[in-house]
Amino acid sequence: MISKIGTGISVLAVIGAFAWSPYYLVELGACFLFFLFAFHWAFGARSGLTVTQARMIDYIYLGTAAIGVFLLALNYEEKRYEYVQLETQDKIRKQLEKSQVDLAEGVQDLQRAACIPVVVQVMPQYCDRAKKLGLALAVEDKSETNKNYSVAVTEYLNDVAPPDLDDYGRQLYRRIEAANQELKSRQLSVKIDLLSIEFQAPMPPDDIRNTTFGLFLWPFVLAFAFALRITKTTIEVLDWAKSK
Repeated sequence: MISKIGTGISVLAVIGAFAWSPYYLVELGACFLFFLFAFHWAFGARSGLTVTQARMIDYIYLGTAAIGVFLLALNYEEKRYEYVQLETQDKIRKQLEKSQVDLAEGVQDLQRAACIPVVVQVMPQYCDRAKKLGLALAVEDKSETNKNYSVAVTEYLNDVAPPDLDDYGRQLYRRIEAANQELKSRQLSVKIDLLSIEFQAPMPPDDIRNTTFGLFLWPFVLAFAFALRITKTTIEVLDWAKSK
C-alpha cells in the first residue's frame, strides 16, 4: 500500500521536477524515488515470486549499472587524453632541462678545446668566439616558450669555418671541430625537446556537445540500477519470495 501511494506521489514529483524545477539533481532525485517505489510496488504485489526469480534481479541490476559506468567512462575520454598529454609534456620538460644543461656543458667543452695555450697561439680567434658564445647562451631565455633558444649556438656554428692551416694547425683544429660536432648534436636534442613539448600539447577542447555521450543519462541509469538493488534487499529482508 505504501509503495503504491509512493509511486503515485513520485510520478507527480517527476512531472513537477521536469516541468518547473531548474535543478538537475531535483529531477534525478524524483526519478530515483519513482524507480524505488515502482519496483517495490511491482514486486510486492506480485504473487508466486520465487527465490530464484529474486536472485535473477541481480542480472538486471548489474547489467544496468555496467551500462551506466560505461556511459560515465565515455564522458571522460577527453579528460583522460588531456591528462596523458600533460604527463608526457612534464616528462619532456625534464628531458629539456637535461638537454639544456648538456648544451651548456658542450659550450664549456668547446672553450676548453679552443682555449688551451697551444691552440690560442695558432688560432686565438676560436677561443674568443667560444667565450662569447658561452656569455650569449647564458643570458638566453630557457623557457619552453622561447622557440629560438640556442640561437647563439646556431650563429656560432654558421660562422665558424675551418681555417687554412698547415698540418700542425689542422691537427690542433680537430679538437675544436669535434667539440663543434658535439655542440651541434646537443643543440639538436634541445630543439627536438622543444618541438616535442609543443607537439604533445593537448588539442583545444571541442564543443562539449560533441565530446560527451549520455552526459545527463548515465546518472538516471545508475539510479534505476540502485533502486532495483534496494528493492531486492527489501525482498530478502521481508521474505517476499519465501512467503509467496
